[in-house]
Amino acid sequence: MISLDDIPAGDMRFIAEHLGIAVALGLMKLMGGEKLYVPKKCFHRLYIRQKFKGDNVKALARELGLSERTVQRYVKDLFITPKSLSQLEIFDNATKEAS
Repeated sequence: MISLDDIPAGDMRFIAEHLGIAVALGLMKLMGGEKLYVPKKCFHRLYIRQKFKGDNVKALARELGLSERTVQRYVKDLFITPKSLSQLEIFDNATKEAS
């Protein structure tokens, strides 16, 4: 049986300690020799999408270690349809109705 002591110190040990030995071994098997970049931005967007309630920008900023402005920008990107998209949808609907 493989123990935590069998995992080399460094990134893989960190992963084994926090996510489990099976995850670390799976990554080594699947990604061995490859570089893996884990972007924070992706996590931030997913977290905000899940936790945003409309009035908790300040709390989310504090939880994620971001500025309120950065959280507001993510909220805008995630939940507010740009005006140009709305205009395109209107145009598409008008074209469909004319056909």
